[in-house]
Amino acid sequence: MARPKLAHLARTYKRDARGRFARTSSAGSDTAAILGRRKEGRHRAGRTPHEYEQAEQRLRAVYGDRLRVKDRDDPAVQKALIDLDAMPEDHKRRLARHFAGVEGGGLLIAKGRAIDVYKAHGRQDLIDQVWGHRDGQIALGMYTSRTRVAAIGTIDGGGASTAQHEAAHALDHALGWPSQNRKLPVWPAVKQARWHDILHWYFAQEHGKGQQESFAEGYVQWNKHRDDPNRNRKIAEGLGAPNGKTGYDAEVERLGRRLSEFFDTLV
Repeated sequence: MARPKLAHLARTYKRDARGRFARTSSAGSDTAAILGRRKEGRHRAGRTPHEYEQAEQRLRAVYGDRLRVKDRDDPAVQKALIDLDAMPEDHKRRLARHFAGVEGGGLLIAKGRAIDVYKAHGRQDLIDQVWGHRDGQIALGMYTSRTRVAAIGTIDGGGASTAQHEAAHALDHALGWPSQNRKLPVWPAVKQARWHDILHWYFAQEHGKGQQESFAEGYVQWNKHRDDPNRNRKIAEGLGAPNGKTGYDAEVERLGRRLSEFFDTLV
């Protein structure tokens, strides 16, 4: 997949007085930088039979017809809606603008794997695009950059949220692939963690694939733990970092901190 030039992103981020990343405009003027932990968009009350319906209503107010849902009676589909609703509001609005840039772009949700999602929504163009690839036939979810479609399936792959993971790939694309920018935190953080062998193999892949997947799953873990005082360690553990293994504490903490502080200021 072709990557756009990323040099402009290096000019849109700078560190604040505490060394954290704060977003600035491309012209260099400061904009509002959210340096605390985001709370908007979270609905953490106990689930009720109607919670997913309320989540879908809020999502539809942002995405409109770019959100397409099948199999609403399936609990995993309902969870996907709730998970997407839990993302920060500014991130959802940024994604909505991104999806609107291509006809047919958006979020597709249905039972099964990604290929089943395409079938449920009648997207033969996407089936044809991925059919010859093994990953396209077995993936639980999939984001395709050319079509700007995030397909969200319901097969449990053991991750925290397939819905947020695929939405994070779309957000990475919408922001100009910060996961691939070597001057921003994700690339060096993953490279260093790979060198110390503290990542699950999937997040340690070479040639930028590890950074791309670490961005997506790191974002999921950040959403899950961003109000937790031990969030740095939990985010790193979500990427496979060892828990309590002697000699790894500093690197595990460093990985989680670099990712969490970056996502704190991501707009």
